[in-house]
Amino acid sequence: MAAITSAIPLLPGKAEAWRRWIQDLQGSRHAEYVAALSRQGVSAARFWISEAGGGEVIIVYFEAQDPDAIGTTWATSQHPFDVWYRQKLQEFHGLDVTQMRRYRLDPVFIWPEQE
Repeated sequence: MAAITSAIPLLPGKAEAWRRWIQDLQGSRHAEYVAALSRQGVSAARFWISEAGGGEVIIVYFEAQDPDAIGTTWATSQHPFDVWYRQKLQEFHGLDVTQMRRYRLDPVFIWPEQE
């Protein structure tokens, strides 16, 4: 299992609405979200919110067999939940995942060493 982590700034004034959205993903839309994560091969997900540089930033952590494929799947899926999710990413972060470039991260320090 591999992992991918990202830091994604929230648009100004969106923190409270983002928190309500996360509550929806944990509540009324939980089953849909779990199904979406499963479709993308995600086995674990964690989000944190923090203040940074005068604004809020979301730290996102996913574990998956192929974490590099997660963004591609979100960007191309026409499943109604995935389309809605992309719209929310645009609303809260200003992200258009259909236009994002993928960057490969080169590990420079891992402890303890993985075999």
